[in-house]
Amino acid sequence: MRSGVVMGLSEALKEEITFDQARVTSTNWSRYKILTMEETPEIQVVQLSRDDKGFGGGSEAANALVPPAVAAAIFDATGVWPRKLPMNPTNISALLKSKAGPA
Repeated sequence: MRSGVVMGLSEALKEEITFDQARVTSTNWSRYKILTMEETPEIQVVQLSRDDKGFGGGSEAANALVPPAVAAAIFDATGVWPRKLPMNPTNISALLKSKAGPA
């Protein structure tokens, strides 16, 4: 579960595939940004027993839930919904400037 949360946070906050008119341009793994161990917050996992539902998955589901949760937190803090990944400082600053309207 923790690894799924870390993967989801990385997707939400850092990972970005870039394109030009013809192809993917982010082809170098050394420049592809992912969450580092130092940036990873403490994650507490609470497991619930659902024996009536049979065997279920684990970490794969967690990564899909994190980006919408981060977007909701940004909305709660700013009043605007981020609609672009990653939700990094550059993209959030642009979003907030667009909310403010013309200067």
